[in-house]
Amino acid sequence: MGINTAFSIVGLSLDMIGVIIIFLFGISPKLDIEGQTNRVTGEINNDEVRKAKCYRYLSWTGLFLVFFGFFMQLLGQLTK
Repeated sequence: MGINTAFSIVGLSLDMIGVIIIFLFGISPKLDIEGQTNRVTGEINNDEVRKAKCYRYLSWTGLFLVFFGFFMQLLGQLTK
């Protein structure tokens, strides 16, 4: 197995992991997919703030993995 094949395999793997992460965490946590309505109050829910930060971090991580995977595939093609 050559270096170009290794780059392509690693790149495709990172792309798939990134897409799965974006699929799971890319939806805004402010949206309730069960259709429930919430009452808006002036209180701040620290658990929701922490959850929103986690979702934002994971969605950006997934996007980074997709781009880095593409870069690895590009390197695999350029090293032929």
